[in-house]
Amino acid sequence: MIIVAFNPFKHLEYARAVTDVAISDKTRGLVALDKKTGEPQGLVLLDNWLGNSVMSHVALQNPMAARYLEPEVMKYVFDTCGKAMMLGTVTSDNEKALKFDKHLGYKELFRIPSAHAEGVDLVVLQMLREDCRYFKKLSEVA
Repeated sequence: MIIVAFNPFKHLEYARAVTDVAISDKTRGLVALDKKTGEPQGLVLLDNWLGNSVMSHVALQNPMAARYLEPEVMKYVFDTCGKAMMLGTVTSDNEKALKFDKHLGYKELFRIPSAHAEGVDLVVLQMLREDCRYFKKLSEVA
């Protein structure tokens, strides 16, 4: 896998096919490309940049893409950009995404009942640097 910066000229069609993110000139992110074919395997988009936080959106076609994207996104958000937290939203009926996000270190802040659809809540998640699985692994090795 090769990780490259999200480029709307190259990756916009893919991003629109796999996410519902309204891409703006402030949207940043990373894309995992297959080494052999150059085809996108997953991406993380970052938007809604605030003083202390950023909203993340993840789409994976190949689960292995997460292994390559995770450390690069975490270093970018927490170290390069100096943000204290990442926020995310997931629908309550997407159990696979909720489990994955919590595995990465996101914690559920609250649910907005039926915000997505009748009976489907919107789950708001937060990851602080100290809760990030990537940085926990680094501290265990050091």
